[in-house]
Amino acid sequence: MSAHFPTRVIHALLSKTRSSRRDFRPSLFRPRFAVSVNGSFLDAQLTLTKGSPSLEVASGLGPGPHTVKVMLVSEFSGSDVVSFSAVTLEPGSHLLPVVPNPSRRRLEIIGDSDTVGFSIDGPYPGDSSRELQCLSPYSWTNTRMAWGASVAALLGAEAHLIAKSGIGVVENAVHWLPPGQTTMPEAYERSTPGRSGLWEAKRFVPDAVLMLIGANDFVNLFKPSNASFVAGYVKFLKQVRGFHSSVPHLPLIQLCAASGGTVRGNPVTCPLLEQASR
Repeated sequence: MSAHFPTRVIHALLSKTRSSRRDFRPSLFRPRFAVSVNGSFLDAQLTLTKGSPSLEVASGLGPGPHTVKVMLVSEFSGSDVVSFSAVTLEPGSHLLPVVPNPSRRRLEIIGDSDTVGFSIDGPYPGDSSRELQCLSPYSWTNTRMAWGASVAALLGAEAHLIAKSGIGVVENAVHWLPPGQTTMPEAYERSTPGRSGLWEAKRFVPDAVLMLIGANDFVNLFKPSNASFVAGYVKFLKQVRGFHSSVPHLPLIQLCAASGGTVRGNPVTCPLLEQASR
């Protein structure tokens, strides 16, 4: 949510819902939000808890117009949904027209846990007293600090993120996602992961698509063959381009992250992504 208004206190009315199917780690569904006021993010995050659908996103503001942005920074599972319903202002205040992004840049960012920001706010690796807490991405995830949102912020671009921890192109990371969960090509065109509704491409037309995905395909006992992975990745590239067919020559920028303590990139997936992009 992004809004522009003259007020001192702002409440956002949100709600969280679940699907009827069995959820994965349901007790950890506590959506968290980062709030930016007049271009600067606040230190504290807001958490939407059961029975408290309204969040006070800003207070104590001085007179005059203010711009507030609310960003979901946590990850949750299954087909959970956070719905934005309304903005409540103090008496005498009103919403002003939203100030458009001056750069007009738009990026679509596709990825997995690196894009979601898995455990960014968790304990430093090697802290054995707290290391098990890192297994809770819903507590430690911070999408705003991950690479995708950071790149968009540096470029002054709007970002549309499609990402989930453990997700792959041909195979998901078996140790993280339960059997039957959708892969990225299956989830890509949906309006909500885990649900059947489709997203309308015209609602967000990107100038470029950034992709950092593919490592999870090989984080399981039954890895795809190199040939099947390349074929699946090429098919997904064509799917992304076809979904945004209204944008001729849409740049698809494929990234490959470092792995295993190196700075040379993942030794398994990087050569395959290079092969798929030819």
